[in-house]
This record gives sequence, C-alpha cells and structure tokens, in this order.
Amino acid sequence: LAKLCSSCVDKALVCLEEDISKQEARLCGLQLFVGTLQQMKVGPEEPAKLRQRAVALCGKMLSKRFQSKAFCLCCELFWLPQPELQDPDNGLLCLRRALQSADRAIHSDPSDVGLFVDILNEVARLFAKGAGQVSPAVLSKTVGLCVQHIRYIGSRVPVESMRALHAILADLAAKQVDSVEAVMAGDANVSYLEVDLRPAEQLTTLQSLPDVKA
Repeated sequence: LAKLCSSCVDKALVCLEEDISKQEARLCGLQLFVGTLQQMKVGPEEPAKLRQRAVALCGKMLSKRFQSKAFCLCCELFWLPQPELQDPDNGLLCLRRALQSADRAIHSDPSDVGLFVDILNEVARLFAKGAGQVSPAVLSKTVGLCVQHIRYIGSRVPVESMRALHAILADLAAKQVDSVEAVMAGDANVSYLEVDLRPAEQLTTLQSLPDVKA
C-alpha cells in the first residue's frame, strides 16, 4: 500500500513540475498535494525526497509573492500527522524561506505585507497543535516581525490584512488568559504565557487611520 501511495504522490508532483506553468494553478495544485498527504493514513516512501521536490517547486514560482505563499503552504509537509514523517528543523527552514520571500515581495508591492500575516497565522496554528520546534520564542519572533512590517507599510496596509492580524493577536491574547486560569487551576501547561505579545501594543495607532488601503 505504501508503494501505491508513493506512486500516486510521485505522479502528482510530476504533473505540477512538468505540466502546470501558471503560478495560480501551481499553487492550487500544491494545496491539493499538501492536503492529500495530511489526510493519508499510510505515509509515502522516502518523504524527505518528496519534501525536497515540493520545496524546489516553491522556489521556481516566478514572483516572490507566490514563492512566499508556496513555502508557507509546504511547511505543512514537515509536520505530517505521522510522527515518523516529521522533520521540524527543516520545517522551520521552510518557514524562514517564506519570510524571506515575503520580505522581498513587499519591496515590489507594499500591499503584499499580508504575506507576513499569513505566515503568522500558520505559525500560530502549528504552535496550537504542538508542532515540534515551534516554540513560544518562534511564535513571539514571528509576531514581532509581522508587527514590524505592518508598521513600516503604515497606511498602505490592506484592510483585510489588518483585520486578519488583529484576529490572530486577539486569539493569542485570549489563549494567554485561558492559560492563566489553567495554571491557577493546577495545569502546568504555560506555553502561551511565554509568548510575547507586547509588539501588538504598537498597532493601536494604525487602527484609526482613515486612509488604510481597502
């Protein structure tokens, strides 16, 4: 069964590598590819090679915007449900490449600052499910980077990106409150209490800007 799964996965990757050239279609294909691997009960053979090919495909996207989206998506491949298929260290490298591509993207189009919000959302989601190596320090640093870039772009930040960021930060703050209550009740899990949300306080001046880009 594992060989059959590996054959199907390989053919899907070949299709993405050789038959699909448009960025939008390739990104959609990667979404389906990653989603399928997450749902598979039997892991493919040689998962490291599959991840390498998928990451290489991300780097071949023509724009930094799509590269960032693709790297952010493919980091899921390093935290598949089966523990034996996980590779947290390289997963963090994939997230770092997503951040690097996002940083380059905003130099061409400041409205792409939403890429940082997408990456923060992914890191927060991985942290919530206890993904290996996604520590409070990693989440804190991602929060800081996201806020830093949002403040740098200023009034050019798209409204939907600002709303998404505030929703993520509000959720993290709520989980910190829940963690305080859990600790008081005797639960030793304090992971959310170690996440630094102080950079979020710097966003208050952006909330009332009338000319935030719609």
